[in-house]
Amino acid sequence: MTTMIRLVLYCLAATLVLGCGQGDPPVAHPSVPVAHRSVMIIDAGSSGSRLYHYALEPNPKRAYPKVSLIKRYPRIEVGVHNGINAGLYGLLQQAARDVKPVVPLRLMATAGLREVRDSDFRRFTEQSIERLMGDFGFANRRARVISGETEAYYAWLTANYAVGRLDGSNTLGVVEMGGASVQIAFADPSGFSRENRNLVLHSAAGCGKERIKKQVGNPAVCYPGDQAGDYRACRSAVSKSLTGRAGQDRTCRLSALKTGVTPKGEFAAVSNYYHTANALLGMKKMSNFIAGIDALRTAAESYCADTWGAIMGRLQTAGLEDSAEYYRDYCLMAAYIDVVLVDGYGFADDAQFMFVDEYPATNRQKAQFGDSWTLGAAIDFSMTGATGP
Repeated sequence: MTTMIRLVLYCLAATLVLGCGQGDPPVAHPSVPVAHRSVMIIDAGSSGSRLYHYALEPNPKRAYPKVSLIKRYPRIEVGVHNGINAGLYGLLQQAARDVKPVVPLRLMATAGLREVRDSDFRRFTEQSIERLMGDFGFANRRARVISGETEAYYAWLTANYAVGRLDGSNTLGVVEMGGASVQIAFADPSGFSRENRNLVLHSAAGCGKERIKKQVGNPAVCYPGDQAGDYRACRSAVSKSLTGRAGQDRTCRLSALKTGVTPKGEFAAVSNYYHTANALLGMKKMSNFIAGIDALRTAAESYCADTWGAIMGRLQTAGLEDSAEYYRDYCLMAAYIDVVLVDGYGFADDAQFMFVDEYPATNRQKAQFGDSWTLGAAIDFSMTGATGP
């Protein structure tokens, strides 16, 4: 689904107003003073959950607060789409040990729980998690499933706050790929200025990494083994999977990736985009780097053309054998990324992206921030007051 929102940002007046279109975009609200010194946010994804604690300081010169990361907790390798689990219990236990119960706590569930069709179960899960938060003493608490468009908006806020462009006219677009869905957010080329901002927010459910792996299957051309793979044949297999006849395991269609607006400007590529590009382009875990789709394609052609034995030999030499399970998927994921960006979103073959694990520090923003959309959620929380997003 694509949502158009009109965002008007008056920096000197410290006012942030969101005028929303169709769909389920972020809730409109006026600016309010920062009511809390910090907020804890749990990103409850389809394949895991992580807790972030952010400090919030009023910023009289801008429409948004000064935000800093206090702590990022270890990821738990389980989502909440099947209800409360031991990992979530442990995460809340750690939070209760570290902060006073007056600190607001928000759990935001993404595509894993969005995919659950039973609305009663979703609401029951939200209420159960809120009760558990209360058992740990948190009075200001909420657990909610957020829309894909809201997730895209938060990722956009994160990117532009991190690089110091949130109140400028030259903003940064974002593409994001999770386990179950993909998101894109960018300034609408037909109407965007310093004062009046039109954002395109789009999310495609069922098109994340784990869902596409299941949908495409394990074709030999995408998974080098005793025989080499073939990137071009793999890309063709991925494209056919997205355009072929719908079936029970076909959760993603190429048509679901269309935004109706050709993306322009600079873009950051985060999460699974970054991990795939970082591995194939040999960036040795650089926190951010700029590369084009064509460069990723060339690297993938070479990678896919190897046997798994040759790939494992290089991983062992580099001391990366523990990451072998991730490298298994990179031929397929590179082909899928190519299809999503070019055939789906409409980027040019030579389009450049800033692949990001951590955003670079800038003259306006000295601190470095990771790629998590929870930073954007913290900014949004600071604007909504105690009721939260």
